[in-house]
Amino acid sequence: EALLSDSVTVFDYFSAHPRVDSRHIVALGGSLGTGIAAYLASQRPLAAVVLFSPYDSIAGGVAQDLIPFIPTRWLLRNKFDVMDYARATSVPAMAIIGDADEVIQPERSLGLIENWSGPSLVQITSRGTHYSIYEDQSSWEAIARFLENLNIIISNQ
Repeated sequence: EALLSDSVTVFDYFSAHPRVDSRHIVALGGSLGTGIAAYLASQRPLAAVVLFSPYDSIAGGVAQDLIPFIPTRWLLRNKFDVMDYARATSVPAMAIIGDADEVIQPERSLGLIENWSGPSLVQITSRGTHYSIYEDQSSWEAIARFLENLNIIISNQ
């Protein structure tokens, strides 16, 4: 709950800052952070969301895939069920998915994006693992095109 509420607090702080154009705030999340970014998209008017290795659920999903012989849905207190957030937002989303991701199965990522209520785009990284997709130049080029198509300008200022 603290991670989710902190995301809203951070958004509210920056969106009120005089040097920030609140119409162009983009949330970028990786792995566990994709659930937080999806939650924020369901709570605040983001311009877009970029998700590296998104997931549908941790407790009954990702954790179950990693430890199939233990009923993780009942054992983990923090479920991180993200589907409701995906269905509750119209924010454009881009998912970067590694086809060799052994932590978050690509099917989990695709399942979330298929349930995203807003426009969505998927970039599959060939031989991409849970960690290597961040290093793949084509991922960052795809993100730049995605944001450019939404008229979001990336600035160093």
